[in-house]
Amino acid sequence: MEKSRSTLLTQLANREKSLDQYRHTHEQVTKVNHDMSESMRKLQQDHTEAVKELERLRAVEKRVSWSEGRWEKYVEGVQERSKRIVLEKFGKGPHHVELQVQLPSSSSSQETTEFQTIKIELAPLDMMPHSVHTFLEQVHQGSWDGTAFDVHAGHVLMASSSSSSPNTEEDHHHQAPTPTVMIPEYNARYPHDKYTIAFPGSQTPSSPSQDFYINLQPNTIHHSPRIETLEKGTGGRNTEVYVEGEPCFGKIVDEDSRRVVDRMDGLGVGERGLLKERVVIKSARIVGR
Repeated sequence: MEKSRSTLLTQLANREKSLDQYRHTHEQVTKVNHDMSESMRKLQQDHTEAVKELERLRAVEKRVSWSEGRWEKYVEGVQERSKRIVLEKFGKGPHHVELQVQLPSSSSSQETTEFQTIKIELAPLDMMPHSVHTFLEQVHQGSWDGTAFDVHAGHVLMASSSSSSPNTEEDHHHQAPTPTVMIPEYNARYPHDKYTIAFPGSQTPSSPSQDFYINLQPNTIHHSPRIETLEKGTGGRNTEVYVEGEPCFGKIVDEDSRRVVDRMDGLGVGERGLLKERVVIKSARIVGR
């Protein structure tokens, strides 16, 4: 009897141990099921939010596509209008402009001023119609007469129509506003090579003046459409921005004019890139019509 009682107690202990293992396993399975249910619920919430975000992005994409379509039509309209006006007013081209510039006198010269000519051949009308039209209107209006090249930025020489001022208040009152570019016209087939002419891309139709510059080196990498990364802000994140290409619309092709530009390139430069002696644009004229 004693042996049977001992055996029975051992069996009961083993069964109790098995029950404890079962309870522990059951608790683990229950916990796993609960965690899986929570994960599924979280996945369902994430999926619902993702679907909503996808629908929002699709709506934004439609609006962007619609806006791009409207913008492209606007650009095409501006270019067609510019081309038509140039053909009617200035002919089919090729179009040429001559700048008479006043260089600082050399040390060996007895003259206090020295006049030189820079000849510019404008881009084909089919490539850059709006920029060519804008520059021709500026020259025709006399916007560059009496202005100056006054900034040497290292890679470009900049001229500004605001670098001269009317002699009297009456002159200022009657001075017509300088025509400015209305769209960021850019054509990869007419790149920013050395000795080419271009408008800065930062100016808008509401700008009070218009600049143009001469490229002193190949500058396509600086002035073509590109993505630029801004420095980290307060949040510690880099910000990428799209930068429009700048309108290159003419080039200096003859060697005499290029030598004038080379002389301008060698002038002394002061603070903030300002030329120590400005190169005055005595006159700008359309030639060869």
